[in-house]
Amino acid sequence: MRPFASFLFLVIPFCTLVAQKLVLSTASDSCLYYYTMGWKHVMDEGDYTASEAAYRRMMKADPEFLVGMALLGRISNNAKERMAIEEVLNMRKDKIHGDERMLLDVYMQLLALTNARDKEPELATQLRETTFNLAERNLFRIAHAYPDDVYTKAEYFEVLHFRHGPAKALDSLRRLSSVQQRVNPFILGFAAELEAELGKYDEALSKASELKKLLDGKHVPKVHVVLGDIYLKMGRKSEASLEIEIALKLDPNNIDARRLKQRAAKMR
Repeated sequence: MRPFASFLFLVIPFCTLVAQKLVLSTASDSCLYYYTMGWKHVMDEGDYTASEAAYRRMMKADPEFLVGMALLGRISNNAKERMAIEEVLNMRKDKIHGDERMLLDVYMQLLALTNARDKEPELATQLRETTFNLAERNLFRIAHAYPDDVYTKAEYFEVLHFRHGPAKALDSLRRLSSVQQRVNPFILGFAAELEAELGKYDEALSKASELKKLLDGKHVPKVHVVLGDIYLKMGRKSEASLEIEIALKLDPNNIDARRLKQRAAKMR
């Protein structure tokens, strides 16, 4: 951990570190159900289409749920809708406070970055460092204070990877994930990809094999995306391309598979 992170961990009261999740501002059980399902679809299964559908049902259950609205904005392929959501969030964000506001700020900043890429690429370049600095700081707090929020932890690990590389991300993943969370499909798959990036291909393929067994019987893109990523890092382009095409057939909207396909196209 970085020095500031170690210090902050020490000053967070022990009582906040017991098993718990961040309480969100909605009184609708249906809203929370579809919120969770949206995360499961996109993170555990790699099914962006199903995730977006869940988030839309979430917003029908509670149109005022701002954290959920931000997630819908992040996953939507409709640029006009994303920009409209960003405007609404900027107008209403002061209704949310505390740690939930910290989470909302991260999601809003990520949405703003996505919108900037469409409108002003130069602005997006300027926003990137500010966005991920905020994301690392806020998600660090939430990942430590609410250890049962596995998907918030997952995004924290992704931010660490983006900012500091695979070794840092993998170290934090091992330290912060509970035994149960280490067999969460996203955590397991991401660990496999990080191992591959570090050149530890046997470990990566072993974890991918665990993931395949875990998702046995589910026709979802996740394991194919993970294998495609690992094979690309190993230089096994033909095998990677096969896995990527399977993933895209299962979900044409899978952003990760699309990016892998672009990477594969640049390989000889």
